Amino acid sequence: MNKQSDSARSQRVACEAHDYIEIACTFSMEVELQLTSGERIEGEAHNLVYTEGTESLLLRMQSDRGHIPLVDIKSMRALQPNPHFGTLIFD
Repeated sequence: MNKQSDSARSQRVACEAHDYIEIACTFSMEVELQLTSGERIEGEAHNLVYTEGTESLLLRMQSDRGHIPLVDIKSMRALQPNPHFGTLIFD
């Protein structure tokens, strides 16, 4: 395989993690994300977008929107009780 294929493969998130992020978007859930950098961000999960070769979570924050690359998300916590998930740790 070429280097680009190897790099692209290492930049994918697990299917199960992707499914939970889609659930959060479907129900416009308020979530707290912990990023691999250690930063914590809160907002409403709005949509998954794919730009410039990177899949990102579109997160609506108080007065802004942010595109958070899925590979940068270490954990996601639902801020309201729901039947789908509480806190998820992504590998």
